[in-house]
Amino acid sequence: SPNLFSQAGKGDFYISATAGPYFYLNKTSDLSDCLTMGLEGSYFVAKGVAISGGLDYNTIGNGFTALTFGTRLYPGSENIYVRHRAMVGLNNKFNSDFLLGLGGDFPLNDKIAVETNLDYQFITRAIGVKIGFALTL
Repeated sequence: SPNLFSQAGKGDFYISATAGPYFYLNKTSDLSDCLTMGLEGSYFVAKGVAISGGLDYNTIGNGFTALTFGTRLYPGSENIYVRHRAMVGLNNKFNSDFLLGLGGDFPLNDKIAVETNLDYQFITRAIGVKIGFALTL
């Protein structure tokens, strides 16, 4: 196990909870700015490479829930990562998408970090900004 949160290595696992606004670039009666919340687990298959999966909830319309899965790559940094995620919608047509983003883990101590994410959704053309906390297990 690592001494610092940001030095996660092979076999390490952490859970993050984040929330923030989503801004849709093509607003319609069905697509308008909203709030999204996510819970995600990440497992490091190698130092700087993690696979992740989780659940997102979005307040658009009557609200929707999506399963997410993807990867995180920490290229040359122990705090900043590039991620891609697929969202598989569970209850309406607007919540299946592909996301590409940047994020950061900023340790508060050996187990807890502040996490930030900036994502772009390709199908719905939205930009999301989320902030929250992550816990190393």
